[in-house]
Amino acid sequence: MELRYVQTNLNHCRAAQDLLGEFVRAEDIAVALVSEPQGGGRTGWHFDSTGRAALAVFRPGLTLSDIETGDGFVAATVGGAVRAFSCYASPAMSVAEFGQFLGRLEASVRRDRGVGIDLIVGGDFNARSASWGDRLTEVRGDDLAAFADSLGLVIINSGRGPTFFGRGRGSCVDVTFASESAARKIRGWTVRTDVENMSDHHHLCFSYRTGRTLPDTSGDPPAAAAAGRRHPGWRTSRMDADLLAAAVLTVEWTGATLPSVAPAGSGGAEAMAERLVGCVTAACDMALPRRNPHPRGRPPVYWWNGNVAAARAECVRRKRLWIRRRGRAHGGDVSAADVERDYREARKELKHRIREAKAKCWAELVKTVDDDPWGNPIRSS
Repeated sequence: MELRYVQTNLNHCRAAQDLLGEFVRAEDIAVALVSEPQGGGRTGWHFDSTGRAALAVFRPGLTLSDIETGDGFVAATVGGAVRAFSCYASPAMSVAEFGQFLGRLEASVRRDRGVGIDLIVGGDFNARSASWGDRLTEVRGDDLAAFADSLGLVIINSGRGPTFFGRGRGSCVDVTFASESAARKIRGWTVRTDVENMSDHHHLCFSYRTGRTLPDTSGDPPAAAAAGRRHPGWRTSRMDADLLAAAVLTVEWTGATLPSVAPAGSGGAEAMAERLVGCVTAACDMALPRRNPHPRGRPPVYWWNGNVAAARAECVRRKRLWIRRRGRAHGGDVSAADVERDYREARKELKHRIREAKAKCWAELVKTVDDDPWGNPIRSS
């Protein structure tokens, strides 16, 4: 089974936190390693003792266990397959304080390493080193590299693009490490410069493939491949019980002629269970309309609309132009400072659009409660 990870720093920004929700949906992200999140109290999120490092899961059925809350890091076993650490080290730490933070983190990682489970350690360490693609190497970078070497951790960062672009030419302060066994299962580590996330840190994305694999339907006929994908379900809000009962009887009488229903009396308990599932599925297909499948099986965040999408697209366009011009000499009428100003204005507009969309959704929800106090708002709470 393949799990998509995102590693990011949200700078305590509410708009960045909001956009992360849409990014998770669009990219089918299962696990997030987050530095400087905005607030707490969210379902599925776990924080370190300072509230500046967080780990969250977004895939239904994916569990976290053995959660450890440290000072500067939070760790959990994801799906019973990999031990993930989300870390944050403030740039205000002295070299001695940074060394103490690494000591605490090392003690925790070493305990888990002895268990023999795969390890992923990621976060904003505010440490620069050429070992992970930065232009400079600082004392904190040397200390972090020594920490990784002592534990046999592999640096996953690839390329020389900055992960942080807030000052000058940017820097690589967001680093991903993994044990050797986990590194062999990680693919596609990427700095997502193509995404506007309202932070001065880029999202880092990668995939981790666990030992459990999903059925390979690539060589199957189209019908079989479609059967292996997640079913969008049916609309049950206006279910006609009599119609459904009639559909069940119809399937029971004609089940032997339906391709999805095994003949009665064939096989053992497993075949009987498959026949039951086939009967229920066929009956629901007859009596109930299908739900519209959402991209990657997840609905958009509740406040998302065309205005927000257009504002984000404009932010991405101006961000790319600013990154290309920053730190270089360009001719023409438009200076790098002008491009940066335009980009900052686009980000303000995106924040405004998000606030406006969320306020509109809230007003609509309040109106729904006033009009129908026992309706959908109560049922969905």
